[in-house]
Amino acid sequence: MPPRLAVRLPADRPLAPFGEPASGLPVLGGTLSDSQGTALSAAGLVPGDDDASQARLVYGANTWFTATLLRRLIAADRPGRLVVRHEGWLRHVSPLASDPPHPTLAVVPAGIPTAAYADLEEIEVDAGFEPMEIDLGHAAFDHAAQTGMVSGIAVAHDIEHWAHLVRLNGIALAALGRERKAEFESAPWWSKLGIGLSVLWRAGALNEAAILRAVSRFGARCKIHPTAVVEACELGDEVTVGANAVVRGTVVGSGAKIEALAHVSASSIGPRATIGRQTHLALCVVAEGAYVSAGVGHQATLFGRDSFMALGCFTFDLSFGKMIEVETPEGRVSAGTHFLGSVIGHRARIGAGVRLGYGVAVPNDAFLVAPAADVLRRWPADAEGVVTVREGAATPVKAPRT
Repeated sequence: MPPRLAVRLPADRPLAPFGEPASGLPVLGGTLSDSQGTALSAAGLVPGDDDASQARLVYGANTWFTATLLRRLIAADRPGRLVVRHEGWLRHVSPLASDPPHPTLAVVPAGIPTAAYADLEEIEVDAGFEPMEIDLGHAAFDHAAQTGMVSGIAVAHDIEHWAHLVRLNGIALAALGRERKAEFESAPWWSKLGIGLSVLWRAGALNEAAILRAVSRFGARCKIHPTAVVEACELGDEVTVGANAVVRGTVVGSGAKIEALAHVSASSIGPRATIGRQTHLALCVVAEGAYVSAGVGHQATLFGRDSFMALGCFTFDLSFGKMIEVETPEGRVSAGTHFLGSVIGHRARIGAGVRLGYGVAVPNDAFLVAPAADVLRRWPADAEGVVTVREGAATPVKAPRT
């Protein structure tokens, strides 16, 4: 008999710099725990206390998974622990992960203790892997491209480092798109017809931009400015998108605000978060209540709960030399990529004009300001002619020699 009970294993070590398990950290506009609950419910599983008298699905507290994976694992109709051997997938998820990087997910039969799940027979399921074609736009970025990358619809990922949350953002968005497509393809023809007519009615035109907006999902009481562009997105309740903002391929949590002229793509925006005017985000993860002001732009960066980034900040995200290194409990190690931004801890405040290096982790509650030597604080009476700022004071520029 297939399992109906789902048992979560105890949380592992806390994730730096947040000092808490991954379950409360941001995934797809909510938290990992929210995402787990949604997938379990969609697969007909009920979370509960451990009960060795019945078959059960066992999953890690730091394990993200899709509902499609759970359905296929249950449909296999035999106990065992999940393994993945696809070369392209393993190459993508192995950096900073346990060896081997198999997700913590198993079907444990009745009469076997949950703690013995690791000793069960290995199970593989059809993950539906498809190759991903990524155009980085310029030959200068070719070294950062990961060859053989794939997306899957029946996939899982253990989160063992903050960089995994950034990586998972792309994996989860791709899987979500695949699941939405599969839902449509599996519907009866009359349902497909109704969906198609509904999309065309909402689009009002047969052009790509109108259709991409029409297939977006909007929660209740959203306020979308008529000039805003929202394409292939999922928005929670009471989301605000301002004038001339552009939001593409992004999941936005309830109560979030994306202000005028902001540009957000392929990102996860948490509840009550604010993306300020003219802010540019790509491949970012923004937790609940965070505020990101306009800057040069941020890519592949993680913003903790209620963190604040002031005007004009910049995050480096691309190494043209060796692979980016990050801090781990074992010391600094390679993140296995040339492309990665930084992480901002919960409630951290980043002052105007700060520049953050790639792979850097700002602790919870930190208050970081830019150097003040070039900030004008006083204007001496003898400062005449062409002046510059030195040590906070207006200082005359020496005339060139003749």
